[in-house]
Amino acid sequence: TRRRLPAFSEGQIEIAPIEKGGSDRRFYRVRCMPEQSLILVKYNLECAENRHYVRIAEFLAQHKIAAPKIYFHDAEEGLIWIEDLGEDDLFSFRDDTWLLRGVFYRLALDEIAKL
Repeated sequence: TRRRLPAFSEGQIEIAPIEKGGSDRRFYRVRCMPEQSLILVKYNLECAENRHYVRIAEFLAQHKIAAPKIYFHDAEEGLIWIEDLGEDDLFSFRDDTWLLRGVFYRLALDEIAKL
């Protein structure tokens, strides 16, 4: 990470696995300071769909659809460093009232409608 992203050159780096998801990709939160983190994605080079991950993210960005920014992609190693958008996802609000959940669902649907 330090070699690819010099901004992470200061301080100790902490890497914690993110245990959510069901794909063959592995996600890790890389933190240098409390306010400085990113996500490292490790993907299986043998799975064809994984090779499209970065191109899909670039497509979404070109169409101004909210998605994590790609900082660096190492296609030979199957590594992608992406923007950390925080620990909360749509599923984490599943037990909240619809008044709160509905806001997030509408925001997600607004992004989908841009496609």
